[in-house]
Amino acid sequence: MKNMESDIHKGQCQEPFLQSGLAITAAACWNVLKFRRFIYFPQVLEFLECVYRTAPDLLHYRHFAKLALGLRATIILDVIARDGTNKETWRMFQQLFSNSPLEAAPHVTHRALQKVQSADLSFRRMVKRLFKDEEFCKSYMNEQVALDYGEPFVAMLQNLMREFLVRLNSALSEDKSQKRLSALESDCTCTDSVSPEESIESHLAR
Repeated sequence: MKNMESDIHKGQCQEPFLQSGLAITAAACWNVLKFRRFIYFPQVLEFLECVYRTAPDLLHYRHFAKLALGLRATIILDVIARDGTNKETWRMFQQLFSNSPLEAAPHVTHRALQKVQSADLSFRRMVKRLFKDEEFCKSYMNEQVALDYGEPFVAMLQNLMREFLVRLNSALSEDKSQKRLSALESDCTCTDSVSPEESIESHLAR
């Protein structure tokens, strides 16, 4: 993840020319958030969850929960805005929210878990109402969604992603045993081999 930390701090994380699958995936995820490429948010979520499963000490539970829930919320609301509340959208909602985001975290405090579960439940209820109440759905998507989950919300997700990637870069730089890097490279890259000429879109689309 060469130069990732300095690029992120400068806000200039460009498409990488690196051979490391993990570095390319991380930089691609940063660009997805930076340029608001919502269609690739599911892949960013997948990468985040994979890293957290593999190395949960990299992030505080609430940091991970806030970012994961925020990505899930943005994904489903973007799909509803584009495709409406049809059966396919409902299936996607069920897949995204099939369980609590971060149930498998034994070190989490009861208070932190309660806050995350409360936010998760509140959002689920709101989305279910979008599917059940046509008038509410029309009003919310036309007037309220931009206030609740618009640019300020996505900018907050971008900041959380920046902090996550900086911590990831720092942890890997300090991990002299290379065990963590090997595990992450094995489990959390989109592909084993990506040529420098490939675009971020083609990389994440795999």
